[in-house]
Amino acid sequence: MSGRKEILRCNICLETMKDERMLPSCGHMFCLQCLEEFVGHKIEIQCPVCRDKCRVPTAGVRSFPRNIYLKQFLDQLCAECEKYPRTEKCPHCGQTLCAQCRDGHVEALRNELSQIVCRVETLNDVKAAKDSKKEKKSLVDMQKSVEKEIAKAADDFVKLIRSQERKLKSQLKSCVNADVKDIDGRLNHYQDGIATLKQFTRKYDLRNMSDEQLIDMKNKWHDHYGVIEQTLNDNMTACQKDVTCQVDAIEVDKAVANSWKLATRDGGEVSLDSHRLSVSSFGLPPESPKPSVELVLLKDKPSCVFGGSGVAKGKLQSPFGVTFCATTNQIVLSDTHNHRIQIFELNGQPAAIFGSQSSPIGPLKHPVGIACMANGGYIIADAENHRVVMADKEGKFLRAFGKQGSGVNDFNQPWGVAADSTDRNIYITDCGNNRIQVVNIYGRYIRTIGRVELKSPTGIVIDGNDDVYVADCDNHRIVVYSKYGTKRRAFGWEGSKQGQLSSPCDVAIDVQGNVVVAEWGNHRVQVFTKEGQSIRMFGRKGTAEGEFTEPRSVTVTADNNIVVCDCGNNRVQIF
Repeated sequence: MSGRKEILRCNICLETMKDERMLPSCGHMFCLQCLEEFVGHKIEIQCPVCRDKCRVPTAGVRSFPRNIYLKQFLDQLCAECEKYPRTEKCPHCGQTLCAQCRDGHVEALRNELSQIVCRVETLNDVKAAKDSKKEKKSLVDMQKSVEKEIAKAADDFVKLIRSQERKLKSQLKSCVNADVKDIDGRLNHYQDGIATLKQFTRKYDLRNMSDEQLIDMKNKWHDHYGVIEQTLNDNMTACQKDVTCQVDAIEVDKAVANSWKLATRDGGEVSLDSHRLSVSSFGLPPESPKPSVELVLLKDKPSCVFGGSGVAKGKLQSPFGVTFCATTNQIVLSDTHNHRIQIFELNGQPAAIFGSQSSPIGPLKHPVGIACMANGGYIIADAENHRVVMADKEGKFLRAFGKQGSGVNDFNQPWGVAADSTDRNIYITDCGNNRIQVVNIYGRYIRTIGRVELKSPTGIVIDGNDDVYVADCDNHRIVVYSKYGTKRRAFGWEGSKQGQLSSPCDVAIDVQGNVVVAEWGNHRVQVFTKEGQSIRMFGRKGTAEGEFTEPRSVTVTADNNIVVCDCGNNRVQIF
């Protein structure tokens, strides 16, 4: 064994040779690295063992020959101990090892991996701590920002009130000054009259007058005095009415009212008050125009509630769809379990019913989504018949297309419908087939959208730019596509916090371009910016006004009022 070690040992580093090279002059062998360090930039060296001179090739010591037999022998040795023949190859690092070194090598690898895991866990803890600090700082910064916004809004509010105060005081002062001037003029007139009367009485000597003259003078005096007294009374009454005239409550228009809602960067909302501001004053004449300043802030109580369980006109059974018809300024409802469409005025009064009567294409069966076209006609998702129905503005069925299936122009419970800005193309959420189909108004197939990423799509709406907003119900999000099907963005994820969604069933666009979402799972309505930032939410599970049970659909009127289809409570609420 000692002889073998001697043969394999490099006489420069005194270790087993690695990548050996042989000096051609004497045949002694050394490690390649040792020779490179030993030679440096010399062109001739002396053998470290026998001192025989050897010329270094131009290409360097790497061009010295290798001992093939010794290389083969070295390759057969264990890479760890370099004593015993190798028997196994480590799958982790690729080294060849003998049986004696294998267990120790594996244990060393295990220790090394344990240390790596510990370092990774430590780094994760450090990262989590840094993230927590960043989150804390972000919250503090957000708090300061919101406080500044609240303070600014309050200052603006106070300035508005002060401005109105100055304006009303100025109007009051002008009115009172005019009335005082008028009263002063009348007093002067009355004083002149009194002076005239005094002169009149002094002209006559009552002691030398006959009885007839005294009676005649008394009558003249009484008549003159009555005229003066009546004039005084009439003018004083008029003055009193002028001075006590009340200025009714001043109303600020909706644009001013909207400015008192603050949206924070994390989606929260701050309301200064939920009451009506009224300012009263006195001194304006009745014919004066009434200044208007009414500040109505955010309210989560409905302005109108209608419906109720039943089959009579105006009653509902699980309404699943709602839309606002701008042509007629009416609310159109899918009265789903009554298998009909009902039309209501904005005050909740029922106007018309259609869909349950017999027709050449048959009655509706569980209608869900409904949309209004510019000509006043209707597009209806007839879910249980697996088709889409077109009707005119009188409710007469024109045509229907589609059948149950998964192919082109087939449907499996179509849910939502929407027409683009041209009213020529219809977008249909094919809920059971997890896709959107686009057809023209005659039912001819155009394209399919979202086939691989949607899961039970329900509500759908198209904005003024022809961007398509889809309620991706079982994925708990809203997805936005171009009209050609290119995905633009998506927002929302499963949860009950602000900004999160639970089974969103329908989506609408309000006057400002915000996205209004009806959440079936959270029993509420949530409003987002078009980029997906939550700015408002209202409602909770219940039966009281302002509460919902499984809201299924939502729409927005021309006055920017939100109409919610409160399905579980068989009613509609307008906010």
